[in-house]
Amino acid sequence: MMEKNEASSKRIGQINLIIITFAHMFNHTFMRMHQALVPIFRSELNLDWFTVSLMSSIPLTFQALMSIPSGMLADRFNHRYLVSISIILCAIAAVMVSQAQSVYLLIISLSILAFSSTFYHPAAFSFTSELFDVSQRNRALGIHGAGGTFGTSIGPITLGLLMAYIGWRNVYRLWAIPISIFAFLVFTKLKTKTFRHHEKSEFVHNNNLEKAASIKSVLSRELLILLSVIGISSFGTQALSPYMTSYFSDVRGMSIGLSTILFGLVSTMGLLSAPIGGYFADKLGEKKWLTITFIGILITISGVALSSSIYFLTTFYLLNGFFQFAGMAANSSLVARFTPKSRRGLGYGLFFLPTNLVGSVSPLVSSVIVSNFGIWYVFPLAFGIYLVATLLLQTMPTKE
Repeated sequence: MMEKNEASSKRIGQINLIIITFAHMFNHTFMRMHQALVPIFRSELNLDWFTVSLMSSIPLTFQALMSIPSGMLADRFNHRYLVSISIILCAIAAVMVSQAQSVYLLIISLSILAFSSTFYHPAAFSFTSELFDVSQRNRALGIHGAGGTFGTSIGPITLGLLMAYIGWRNVYRLWAIPISIFAFLVFTKLKTKTFRHHEKSEFVHNNNLEKAASIKSVLSRELLILLSVIGISSFGTQALSPYMTSYFSDVRGMSIGLSTILFGLVSTMGLLSAPIGGYFADKLGEKKWLTITFIGILITISGVALSSSIYFLTTFYLLNGFFQFAGMAANSSLVARFTPKSRRGLGYGLFFLPTNLVGSVSPLVSSVIVSNFGIWYVFPLAFGIYLVATLLLQTMPTKE
């Protein structure tokens, strides 16, 4: 009887993982489409580099402001409701982007898209972290992460393939239809409060922490170091990302369509690397695996910057995406390790806060460098920032 219950519990967990993984995909479909469209926005709306940076920084500032409240909501309300609402918001914002005729409406629409992502993640990550036993957590989070990376890739890829035929605005409208339908599926099919595994080996184990309601109670030394590493490394990523399609087209001579497709293809690497990263994080330990991925990122940033041919540039760029996504499961698993279960939603809200905070600043810093020196110089900037993050990571204690 017990074996039958365990088999049923495992099957429910697998179904839930499939549903939440597709939800992650749809939530991320529009995440990088506007970055891929930077050359078109500059042409259609006559934007300078500083205004382009505002398109990234303002939505991420709004996202940062909502990170902690979203985490608190995830600790109080049914995860199914929060995930469904976030996907509906995503579809609404996509339609708004498709209607935008000015940079102001565009930024407002992108801010709502950013909020839908903030609203989604604490609830979804908390839910996913509890689907299976602790020994399988990295793998479950890796599969969930792969759904998100597929979304960030499929959006720009379909944009690059279809915008020449139906226009970029209709690509946004087209995606809003299946996303709206899937929100209903999440609401009706996702089974929450089915079971919770007893976590025997959490790094943080303090009954007072379990009962605490303040943010301070969650901020252990280990979590603070992790958040610092995430924030610094995110600064390096955000310094590069908004300018890559412009670098490909303006500096390396690719067409805008091909640049957009390549920009999307880099995220497909996460379909492979996110689950692989989860597996190796379980085997090697999160800290050791994260160090390996950071070294890989340093090497591939250098490769993209110094490549003399499009072939090598493309290879290093795709490998950079591989290492970027390979560390996602380890990062999110460490949050679960460093926070009490009853405050895990808040823990994941804090987890995304550094990324959003630095994301609101790094494009502005990059825009100054690009305006004064040229696009290529964002590569040394990103390399130096990731080097600092790699060194800081070594100070983080873990029990692995």
